Amino acid sequence: MALEDICSFWYNEHLWSPSSLLWPSEEIPTSSSTSGLPRHHLSGWGRSGNRDDGPPLRLIIPPSTLAVQHPFTLTHGTTTLAFIFQGGVIVAADSRASAGGLVACPESNKIKTIHSHLVATSSGSSADTVMWVRMLKREIRLYRLRHGRLLSVRATAKLLAFMLHPFKGTDMCVALTLCGWDQGGSRGEGGSTHGGVDQGGLALVAVAAAAGVGPKVIYVCSDGTRLQGVLFSVGSGSPYAYSILDTGLRWTLSKEEAIMLGREAVFRATHRDAYSGNNVDVIHITESGWSRRKREDLKEEYYRRKEEIVKIDHTSVDELSFALRGSLGCAEQDGDVEKKIEFLHGTTTLAFKTVKKVIEINPYLLGTMAGGAADCSFWERLLARQCRVYELRNKERISVAAASKLLANMVYQYKGMGLSMGTMVCGWDKRGPGLYYVDSEGNRVCGDLFAVGSGALYAYGVIDSGVREDLTVEEACELGRRAIYQATYRDAYSGGQVNLYHMHDQGWTRVSQDDVLLLHQQYQEKP
Repeated sequence: MALEDICSFWYNEHLWSPSSLLWPSEEIPTSSSTSGLPRHHLSGWGRSGNRDDGPPLRLIIPPSTLAVQHPFTLTHGTTTLAFIFQGGVIVAADSRASAGGLVACPESNKIKTIHSHLVATSSGSSADTVMWVRMLKREIRLYRLRHGRLLSVRATAKLLAFMLHPFKGTDMCVALTLCGWDQGGSRGEGGSTHGGVDQGGLALVAVAAAAGVGPKVIYVCSDGTRLQGVLFSVGSGSPYAYSILDTGLRWTLSKEEAIMLGREAVFRATHRDAYSGNNVDVIHITESGWSRRKREDLKEEYYRRKEEIVKIDHTSVDELSFALRGSLGCAEQDGDVEKKIEFLHGTTTLAFKTVKKVIEINPYLLGTMAGGAADCSFWERLLARQCRVYELRNKERISVAAASKLLANMVYQYKGMGLSMGTMVCGWDKRGPGLYYVDSEGNRVCGDLFAVGSGALYAYGVIDSGVREDLTVEEACELGRRAIYQATYRDAYSGGQVNLYHMHDQGWTRVSQDDVLLLHQQYQEKP
């Protein structure tokens, strides 16, 4: 075939197997017998007598002795997502390509178009993903020339997983999400399959997937893993994106609402993930094919959000609101550099069954547990004792800044000895509310928003999207409750109950203790 001749690739008549990945010893080409072949023929592409038979390609994995040691470790990072709704498939991704700590390219394209009804989001090594996407496009093109029709999304995913599996265990890093629309039957079949899905029936899209028509989203990894679903987010920023998507995704979304949801998820991920950023690309796939939305600069979105925050009226706020008015210093007692803060959010944390992850130090101080339960419990109880001794000696309560510094000084002496602790110390003193993060290395950070633990990435996405300076107490409590719920929904190590506290000038108040299963039912009924 002409395309095969141009590409200089040939088909292999044997199924792929570990033994077929290397040249047989008796068939290794010699320099004299291969002098007339192009260089890429010598690099390991197989050839068979009948080019229409067998699987697409045979790749030669070089011996491990020829592996080149990388001069330094490259950290891959990105944010890509895709989800199905009543109007088709929304695909979104950022445009930052990173090489370790270097932004190698701020304008990369992470959504690759395969054909008129299929695109793929790319995560992992740029070189690997580009190569495999090109190979996949070639195979689909050859299939169409032979059979006169497009290869389905499911068959494409299976083909890609089949080609990738022999490279399992190598340094290859590829994670592709194939997003498309299958036209397996008449055009009316796809519409009738989805027409009966109501607002709460997003999971019923699996019926259409089984029928082989309609929208498809399939994730394929470099070890040959292949997963089909209605929602995927891949990359270092995916935990933040998932927290937004899980909150806002509904089957009945309109086209514009779905586009804004994908756009918002990428924006929130880039706000927290250092390896994602610069721009957001959005593609909408329907029965007619894919259409690309104009690329948007996330920097413009960031400054637009900042301007909206500045416009908020600071005069009419309930005194029990989480917004703290005026110029309030978050200064150290010993005269260190001040950090101005404008609001403080009530501390929320998670309890596993009967484990209490909020430690009540005194009526005006709370501590949270993350890490080793024994370490956190011991050191915060010791802190409570020292705070009480301070109060008896000085006839006044210890400040939040001093309490956090005392804890940091105590644990610093045990640095490197195996302690595991990441705690938040929050309270109310003469200066007003205070919030500090202290860990077992002696690090101590003052701020106005923290989330700690394995589910923190998911919680950050919800908090960042809903936090405002003019929140009422009820709104702030609901925001914290929702953030913990979303973390338990995605994080396997979080669950059980949500303990919610409100810190104010009269001390802390325990607001509620909710079972996450009941919250799940509540949020599913009222999205």
